[in-house]
Amino acid sequence: MDLELEWITVVGVSGIGTSHAVIRVKHTRENAKTFCTEYEQDQSEECVDRVLRETRLNDQLEGNCESGWFISLYGERLRFIGEAKHRGEVDPKYIILRDRRPLDGTSASGYGYDLSQFEALCPARAFGLD
Repeated sequence: MDLELEWITVVGVSGIGTSHAVIRVKHTRENAKTFCTEYEQDQSEECVDRVLRETRLNDQLEGNCESGWFISLYGERLRFIGEAKHRGEVDPKYIILRDRRPLDGTSASGYGYDLSQFEALCPARAFGLD
């Protein structure tokens, strides 16, 4: 399972690919250090302390692979619709809805982060294998 998130630790999984897929996680000091070093380019202990203090993540991801609904680590309710049928050059490959609006595929929208979470919960659906 690859959440593409080196700054969390997976501590348990159940029901991957089902209507009740769950991935349990924790955010450790080592995860915060990796985040500071690789993402913020800051190797200080102050960064590690700040990231641990300020990062608010759910302790699990949950998804329904049949309906496409999932709850992200940030507690957002999203829905994976599937591959976009009519894409322009800049449109994302998959449609993911947040508040009934599609994410635009940019990193600012959280598209890649959210897609990686759905892929971890529902790999067959995300990769069109079901």
